[in-house]
Amino acid sequence: MYFEKNDVDLVIVNAPLTDAFGDDFARAAAFGEITQSIMVVPLTDYQDAQEKNSENAVNVVSNPVEVKDFTELLKVIKKNHKKLFQMKAEYDKLSEKFNVIKVVSRAKCLLVEKEHLSENDAHKRIEKMAMNQRKTRLQIAGEILSQYEV
Repeated sequence: MYFEKNDVDLVIVNAPLTDAFGDDFARAAAFGEITQSIMVVPLTDYQDAQEKNSENAVNVVSNPVEVKDFTELLKVIKKNHKKLFQMKAEYDKLSEKFNVIKVVSRAKCLLVEKEHLSENDAHKRIEKMAMNQRKTRLQIAGEILSQYEV
């Protein structure tokens, strides 16, 4: 779906849509990593829509909606989006660090196994090779993995 591949900050669904109620669409939009979703529903459907979407990240408001209330909701969503964006950036950074540690650890294990080095010596070798060749530890670890693994 579109929301999995693209960064969309906010989706507003004015329910009901012509071919469906719109709650599936609103939930699909909110399923993205940082996409926020608002579903505006007729007052008669508000309670049902609220119950259906209480477990999801869909914000449900009734129509007619007061401008003041909608503005407040947008402010809250903006704050939440900023926090989510920061958390996602931190998650991506930590995920990349974890990946480097995982690959470097695998390379160290291969050096210990194949060249009978201690774990400390394997670590020092990877660090020294990275420094001497002006490469990252991840690049050196990748070369070691490709050298020893079939």
